Amino acid sequence: TGISLYNLGMAYAMNNEFQKSADFIKQALQYFKESSNKEIYQKSVLEINLGIILSEFDKKTARTLLKKSIERIESKDIKIYSSDNQNKRMEIAKNILKSNDEKL
Repeated sequence: TGISLYNLGMAYAMNNEFQKSADFIKQALQYFKESSNKEIYQKSVLEINLGIILSEFDKKTARTLLKKSIERIESKDIKIYSSDNQNKRMEIAKNILKSNDEKL
């Protein structure tokens, strides 16, 4: 159920329907637990993607979520799960934060 909601949210994002996308990903988050480092990583990936989407219409919330998620994924016990694809998303997230910092 969580993965389906997440996939639906990402599909809406690809169609530039960011509010709907964020709503589905927020619903998906409740299905992702944090009882192991791998689960923390998986949930953080969703949060990174949600933060990227939120940056389209809610920069303050996006900034908070991206900072938290990047910090978690870059922690020693979690970063071992990173993939090339996720590293690309992390770069997008960092660029969003950098861009927001420059605008402040």
